[in-house]
Amino acid sequence: PSNVALFFPPSGIAREIALVTPSFAALPDDPATGDPDAIVLPDVEALRGWLRDRFVGGHIAALVEPLRARTRRGPRAIWATASDMCSGALAILAETPGTNEALDAEARAFLANCAPLVEATPLGAGWRRRTCCLAYRLPGYGLCSSCPCLETCPVL
Repeated sequence: PSNVALFFPPSGIAREIALVTPSFAALPDDPATGDPDAIVLPDVEALRGWLRDRFVGGHIAALVEPLRARTRRGPRAIWATASDMCSGALAILAETPGTNEALDAEARAFLANCAPLVEATPLGAGWRRRTCCLAYRLPGYGLCSSCPCLETCPVL
C-alpha cells in the first residue's frame, strides 16, 4: 500500500491509480532483470508469494478497516467480497477466447493460496465462496454467481 496512490474524486470511486516507486518483481530469465527497479526472485513460487504478500497482506488488508467503518460490514463480509471480485476476474479470464490453460491454472494457483481469500473454492469454470457477502439483501441486488447460498438463501 505504501507504493500505491489512489485518487478519489467527490464521487468516492477511485478514478486514478499510480505507483509511487516503479519497483517490480521479475524471474531470473526475464530481460527486465537488468532494470535497477527490478526485484529478482528465484522461481515462480517465490514470485507468487511476493505478489500474494503485496496483494492480500498489503492492498486488501489495508482496506478492510476503512471499508468496515464506512460500510458497517464485518471483516469477514469484506474479505468475502474481495474473494468474489478475484474469483470473478478468474471467471472472466476462463471465458476469454484464446485464454490458454497454463494462464488459467496460474491464476487459480495464485488465488488458491491467498489466505484469507481461500474462502473461495473451485467450481467448474468459476468459484463458489464459503461465505455470503449479503449483497442480495440490498435493493436491486440478487445473489452473486459465486454465492454459497444459491440454493438456500431467500431472495425477496
